[in-house]
Amino acid sequence: MRKTLQVLALLPPAVALALAASAVPQAPANETPARATSKPVDLKSDPLAAWLDGFFGWGPGDLRIEEVTQVKVPGYRLLRVVKTYTIEPKNSDQLFAAVDEGGK
Repeated sequence: MRKTLQVLALLPPAVALALAASAVPQAPANETPARATSKPVDLKSDPLAAWLDGFFGWGPGDLRIEEVTQVKVPGYRLLRVVKTYTIEPKNSDQLFAAVDEGGK
């Protein structure tokens, strides 16, 4: 009987902790994060952009680089590189690049 009373005495604090933890607002699991906006990069001032532009051999256009923050790879940054061509804007190419954070 004494152990039953001890267990019953611990229930209100445990329930209070559970309610406090559930009261913290959380983002819905199915909600997608906001997309990062990116601007065209200058190929003359950014050597990484100039190197990545070499993968798109279909003509001149705007190159955009944005970091993918949803995926974390230790020691690397994941980049999404998109090139929109000036001849036909509907046709665009993209690639994903894993870039070493150490610059090696």
